[in-house]
Amino acid sequence: MRTRAQRVYRVLGLMLLLAALCSLLLLPVDVVLVGAQSGPILFVEHISKGDNVVLSHTNSMYMERVEEALAFDGSDLTLADVKTDSYGVKEYYRITDGLPRRSWRNVTFMNSASGQFQVTIKGKAVEDLSRFADQPITFGITRCPLAYYLSWRLFHIFPSLASS
Repeated sequence: MRTRAQRVYRVLGLMLLLAALCSLLLLPVDVVLVGAQSGPILFVEHISKGDNVVLSHTNSMYMERVEEALAFDGSDLTLADVKTDSYGVKEYYRITDGLPRRSWRNVTFMNSASGQFQVTIKGKAVEDLSRFADQPITFGITRCPLAYYLSWRLFHIFPSLASS
């Protein structure tokens, strides 16, 4: 049988462990969220410095494919590369002589059906963009507690939890 002091130490140890775990849930993490104008969050992913977000689409003026690569620099998404075979698209983006430094915290685009938009984050495709055709789609960086990120991931994996 344990003494009273042993039980007290065990309870205190468990309380300290619980407090440490709870404090971990308050640690800030950088997250990229993708959402439709109609409200749903389509994609949630933790992002670290150097990770890429790629937006691929057909340019509406030149009807040529464009792939815009954005790199996370620790605070913003910075234009890292634009791939296209069209010189006209390069002129339109003003990148014929190289890439200027351009950074964003959020990017919104009109998800037109003819644009065949695709978003890839850290090599993972954002699925179901076609369900939100002709609506603005926004992807952006937010810093939030680890607990928020985990809850978003949980609701993304089990969407029925979000509606209950």
